[in-house]
Amino acid sequence: MSESRPFLRARDVALLLGVGVRQAQKLIRKGTIPSVRSGRSVLVPSLAWQAWLEHKSREALRSIGVTTSGDRNAQGIGDENK
Repeated sequence: MSESRPFLRARDVALLLGVGVRQAQKLIRKGTIPSVRSGRSVLVPSLAWQAWLEHKSREALRSIGVTTSGDRNAQGIGDENK
């Protein structure tokens, strides 16, 4: 998605995740991916998508023992001012 849009559709999410549209729709319907309803359309707010993706990325890194800079700061590591 090169242009910035306020909302993504299931087909956009599918492309970004590398899964089929039906799988993306299932994740959205289950609430795994945050979404809002507008009439008959179900849309994923771009900001919510970004936050969800960052959270899942940090979660995956932690599961394999990698600490991100956000994790170190949250633990007070690397903060010489304390």
